[in-house]
Amino acid sequence: MAQGTWNFVVRRAAEHDVDAIAQITLEAFQKVLPYLRPLAASDPDGFLASSASRSHEVIRGEKGPDVQWLVAVEQETQEVAAIAKWDRIANLCATDFVPATSSAFGGPPQVDFYNHQELVHRRIMGDRPHYWLHILATRPSFQRTGAASALLRNLTETADTEQLLLYLEAAPGSLPVYQKFGWTAMESLSMPTIAGLPDASEVVMLRQPYGGRPVGH
Repeated sequence: MAQGTWNFVVRRAAEHDVDAIAQITLEAFQKVLPYLRPLAASDPDGFLASSASRSHEVIRGEKGPDVQWLVAVEQETQEVAAIAKWDRIANLCATDFVPATSSAFGGPPQVDFYNHQELVHRRIMGDRPHYWLHILATRPSFQRTGAASALLRNLTETADTEQLLLYLEAAPGSLPVYQKFGWTAMESLSMPTIAGLPDASEVVMLRQPYGGRPVGH
């Protein structure tokens, strides 16, 4: 298909999408998996199976109605080009923080990182209702085709309609994409230190709905 002629349809994921979701997750996050899921490299099949199982739970509604997978599907081929997982949170601090004691395909450094990530999320959002974009990933063959932007338009339009903030943690290289859609960088989180690899981080970002209060209020 010629450049500039891509057409994507955004829809809620169905159970037949779980293998594509797992594969895109594995392919798109190759750079961060050594930091956050280091054991995935030695067991990619196990990682794919675990990811598919968790996606099944979300799609079946076992994680509640507020957690959703969305997919951007190329209209002509019906191939899943990009994926997004998000959660509508009424009040993150309605329950006490319970530290995690284990991390899938990780060890103590990853447990510590995810606990810190959760505490930062709670500190920034407090009791404010918001959407949390857990994952946004594009199949490598669909990079720079507008697939991720199709998902972001859908997500931001929904948040604007409901007048809800949108929270996420982003790779530094993806900041321009999110800033284009109205996100503001809040602070940086250092990822676990891994021997032989450069230091890495992610950036907490927040987006106010159009017509809403300024970010940080």
